[in-house]
Amino acid sequence: MLRGAGAALSTAPAALGGKFGNTTDQVRMEVAMDARKARAVITWQGFMKQKSRNIAVAVLLILACSWLMRRVAPPEGSPLSRAAPPFSGPALARPLYTNRSRRHAARSRSPLQPLSVPLTSARNKSTAVDVADRRAGAVLGSFVADAASMGLHWIYDTGRISKMVGDKQPEFFSPPACPFYKYSSGEQSPYGDEELFLLRSVVDAEGVDGPAIQQALYKGFKAYKGRLNSASTKLVLSIDKGCSYPNCAPYDDQAHGLVKVAVVTARYAGTSELSDKVEEAVRAHQSHPLSVSTAVDAAKLLEHVILFGSLQ
Repeated sequence: MLRGAGAALSTAPAALGGKFGNTTDQVRMEVAMDARKARAVITWQGFMKQKSRNIAVAVLLILACSWLMRRVAPPEGSPLSRAAPPFSGPALARPLYTNRSRRHAARSRSPLQPLSVPLTSARNKSTAVDVADRRAGAVLGSFVADAASMGLHWIYDTGRISKMVGDKQPEFFSPPACPFYKYSSGEQSPYGDEELFLLRSVVDAEGVDGPAIQQALYKGFKAYKGRLNSASTKLVLSIDKGCSYPNCAPYDDQAHGLVKVAVVTARYAGTSELSDKVEEAVRAHQSHPLSVSTAVDAAKLLEHVILFGSLQ
């Protein structure tokens, strides 16, 4: 379970080096986690081999967030506290966690025909406070799930993963064994770092603004010292050539769209704007319809969890 998440949020400015270069005025969040309770958040690694992993990854991430949201309470006075509207405070900085601590199934579905999830439940007893806590939990849970899985990121051979893990716990696998980058155990993966750029933009703009998100991603990727994949490097190159939103995003169908789901859904769950805002955020980074439609579908599932506490 998560321990001390509330007390661990600090509003003191900090300068981060390493992968981010010289970035200032950031908030450092440290979350201690009992890894034995987090096994579910790592199981998505087995689905990474084919592009069809997108939907599987989305559902598993939502289930992980659902589990974590039941156990996370934001600190009083923090930007994510129940007393404040979502993302109303200063931008959160890149979280650092301690060690304890694509193809779409419905290929014909367009971004304008998202998965329909009924937003009613006979067991709905959620209060406004419950929903506010789950909004915060969706964001915190997504960062924890990302950090927990980073140690085995981009290892596509599930047999190899089984041999590597053995009797160990797969979450926060140490030393991290990703073949494409070497980060310290407990750090965010490149996807988690990307989510942080998005979160800062949503905080600063007080909502989703496509051009602002694209600029936040561009500036973040330009200063980033870690691993960037093709979708992110192509975005940077396009903007360097002078293009502007929404014409810069590469025609790419990797999992970046799912990175946008937790933050955008936490902000817009229960509103008629959710699908449009998810699409707006995804198109800041990718223009492929599959990236948009999978993100919208995942957002509708997570919305149901936020509003009603489960997928049932």
